[in-house]
Amino acid sequence: MVTVSAAGWSDIGKVRKANEDSYLLNEALGLYVVADGMGGIAAERSPAGSR
Repeated sequence: MVTVSAAGWSDIGKVRKANEDSYLLNEALGLYVVADGMGGIAAERSPAGSR
């Protein structure tokens, strides 16, 4: 049997003023999703980032 434990954490870093990264953890469903924010010029066009 395999046991899986999950945790999520994201950091704004040293360059950006906002963190656009997103993640979703649902261990009951075995669902683990990571979306990297768009940052830079693309973020100016789409403020939603990775959402």
